[in-house]
This record gives sequence, C-alpha cells and structure tokens, in this order.
Amino acid sequence: MLIKWRNSRCRCLHQLKPNKRAVNALEAIIDEHSTMVHQFNGNDKEMSWDGYIWLYKKNDGAQSKSNFDGRVSVQIKGHNDPQHKFLNSEKISYPVELDDLKAYATEKGVLYFLIFLDGNQREIFYASLYPSKIADYLEAAQKKGNSGTYNIPFLKLEKDAKKIIHNRKTI
Repeated sequence: MLIKWRNSRCRCLHQLKPNKRAVNALEAIIDEHSTMVHQFNGNDKEMSWDGYIWLYKKNDGAQSKSNFDGRVSVQIKGHNDPQHKFLNSEKISYPVELDDLKAYATEKGVLYFLIFLDGNQREIFYASLYPSKIADYLEAAQKKGNSGTYNIPFLKLEKDAKKIIHNRKTI
C-alpha cells in the first residue's frame, strides 16, 4: 500500500500505523550505535523529509558540539507487505516522486528508507540520494517522459547501524 496524502491533508489511521512501526524499526537500529542519534518527526509534518540522523565522531556516546560530525536528512516510508513481495528481496526498485527528488537536490541529498512490514517481520531498504545522483535520476526521468515518479534502486539495509554511517559518507 502506498501511503499518500489525501486532498484534505489528513490520513486514515490504518495508514499511520505502518509508518509509525517503520520509524520504530529504524530507530531501534540507530539506537544500537553510540555515534548516532535520530530525530524523526511524526506524521509527515515536513514537506519531503521525516527528520535527521545526527552523527558523532567518537564512539563514547558524547553528544557535544566538539564531537559533532554531521547530520543526514532522512525520508522514511512504511508499507505493509502481507504477500512478501519485498520482504525477501535483497534489492528493489521503487517509485519516488520527482518533486521530492527536486526538493532533496536543494540540500545535500537524503538517505531514503523504505520499510516493509508483515506481523513481526520487517525489511529495511535504503537509497543514498546525493545531489549528483539525484540529477542523474531527474535527467533520466525527463528523457523517459516521466512527469510524476521515477523508479529508484534500493538496497537491503543490514541490521547494523554501522552501514548507515558508511552510507552517510556518500551524501
């Protein structure tokens, strides 16, 4: 199920639950690593982002300005996947709105997470979308005549927070 805004900008309750569970799944992975802190906004209050992952240099848990290493913008999309179309995959392709890609390009990019859920099963996929990669996707979409979305490749996230740090360095 794709989660989209209704014209009234309200969402059905059954659509909010997968997003909340998805955010919780990502938070649990980030909480395992002392050099990362998450700050995610609930219920899609920002235009194209859901918050940030704050990164720190030293592995001592100190969240001081002198230990600050940067901040990564994130987008998180949660989806129910009862047929396991995505749950057992290593990589997937998924449509991302071109307007969102244009918004991400105005900043340093985004770590985009897709989280698929079924009961207690979950699978997290990510795409490191940095400005030059976004420009390539927008150009390819234009050449194909796409006006709404473009299919982006996503990789399965290992259930280790260190992988997020490695991907942050590409943004």
